[in-house]
Order: sequence, then structure tokens, then C-alpha cells
Amino acid sequence: METRILIIRHGQSEANINKFFAGQTNIQLTELGVTQAEMAAQLLKDEQIDAIYSSSLDRAYYTALPFARDRNLEVIRVPELMERDCGHWTSKSFDEVERLYPEERLQWNNDPMNLTISGGESSPDMINRFGKALDKIAKENEGKVVLVASHGGIIKSVPYYYAEVKSDALFNQTPIPTNCSITEILYSDKENKVIRYADDSYLGEYKSGAFII
Repeated sequence: METRILIIRHGQSEANINKFFAGQTNIQLTELGVTQAEMAAQLLKDEQIDAIYSSSLDRAYYTALPFARDRNLEVIRVPELMERDCGHWTSKSFDEVERLYPEERLQWNNDPMNLTISGGESSPDMINRFGKALDKIAKENEGKVVLVASHGGIIKSVPYYYAEVKSDALFNQTPIPTNCSITEILYSDKENKVIRYADDSYLGEYKSGAFII
């Protein structure tokens, strides 16, 4: 029996525009972000979706909401689907982090797999938290298609979590997905695997390349 999970990154947020690390703070969608979520739901209106989950944060919840409204479903908020805990980086700009935490900022660029943010979460802890939450959702929805609305920094961990052969390089080289892009995981009796990653081709003119978490 096959189970599909479609993971959508939230629409453009205020943090994406103002270039700071939102982490687990409750940042809202921009006007474009709201439009992206509405367009994503419209463009995927024929996609079978049986259940909808989001992180506890509003930017993910309000990205999932148009999908739920169109299908008369509830959005189930799950704290484990939240963005990475950015600790002392939270609400700081890229420039501020580079000035205050230069070694960590350098590692973010060169070796994020082995990064533990001051006062925050390590990459392995983030990967395991998100992966186990997805596994639980898949088990609870066996044979169904599930939409999960989450965050760029944590969706980046998906190819690594489901890889048969794991390596630091795989995580380090995986790009953070764009707003409202879709990553798809197929669970089956044989294996669980990623069958597409960060697909934003369907968005057309509504794409935005936001890489701030």
C-alpha cells in the first residue's frame, strides 16, 4: 500500500522580505505569500488530498488553509513540523548573525550538517524531529495522500532523512526550497523515498526565491 506526503513550504513571509532568521517565531505571510498560497491551492485543485497538516506557526497554517477550505478539511497543527529552533539567531538579520556569531555563520555556509546554533537546535536534532513527525503522519494515514505545510530550513532535511546512503555532503548541498514549492515523499512496502524536491514549476509568475528561514 502506498502513502504520499506532499510537503509545501509556506508562502513568502515578512522574514523573507526583511532578511532575518524567523526560526520558531510567529511571522506572518506577506501579501504575495497569501497570493502564493491561494494560487498553489487553485493550481493543485485536482490533486487528491485526504488530510492536511501544518506546523504550529501561522505562516505554515495559512498556507495550508486554502487547500483545506477547498476540500472541506481541517488543518491539523503539529508542533514537530515547526522550523528549526534558531536560538540566539532568532529575529537577527544575516548581517547581525555574521557579526555576532562569525564562526557559526561560516559553518552555516560551509558545513551546515555539523552546525549547532547557539541556544538552538543542531542539524541532526532537527532532521530527526521532522523525519519522525512525517513517519508518524504517514503511519496514521496509510494509503492516503497528505499535504504538510512546513518551512524551508527543515524541508531541506528531507532528502537526507530518506536517503539509503546518508552523507554530510548530501545535506550540505541540498538547497533550501523556494516558497510554496512542493516536495513529495512516497511511502510503500518496499521503501520510503523522495520522488520530487522543491518543485515550484507549477507556480509560474508567482515564484519567489526566498532562502531565509
